[in-house]
Amino acid sequence: MKLRTIRMAVCEIRKLDPETALTETFLKRLIQNGVISYSKCGRRALLEMHTLKRELAELFGIEGSALPTLRTVRNAAKSICSSDRGNAMTEYRIRMLIRNGQLPHYDVGTRQIIAMEAFENQALFPVSLRKCGIPRSNLSQSVCLSKQFDSILSETTQTYVCKRKRRPIKS
Repeated sequence: MKLRTIRMAVCEIRKLDPETALTETFLKRLIQNGVISYSKCGRRALLEMHTLKRELAELFGIEGSALPTLRTVRNAAKSICSSDRGNAMTEYRIRMLIRNGQLPHYDVGTRQIIAMEAFENQALFPVSLRKCGIPRSNLSQSVCLSKQFDSILSETTQTYVCKRKRRPIKS
């Protein structure tokens, strides 16, 4: 049974995963909301590391007691892009999945924390949507995305019609 203060728990997790999005503020907010169990010793909150890992996994819907790989949306998109260059998963796409309720997340201030293990869910990301069938060398990312996610994005985006009257160009 490893009891750690909040600061020591974050340091230990950062040793295991240097790019984690887990911060002291995030853990304090989880404690205040009653998501993470803790015990008090004087003024200090003590966390049991095994229980912390299990409760974080439950928070993000991951089975088992392994520590989830927590990232912000921006860092998740960067790590997906660096690991798989042909993947069309972008920061915008991840934010749309969060907004539609398809991707579990936790809001911390203005940031949204997600677990990278959620991207292993094949029902969420079918193989046909993961790869772009057209070589990306001559196409921009937005063109590739528009061909793949047209039906999904059309449900969530709105069209805008400009009602401003334009002046004729004088020659």
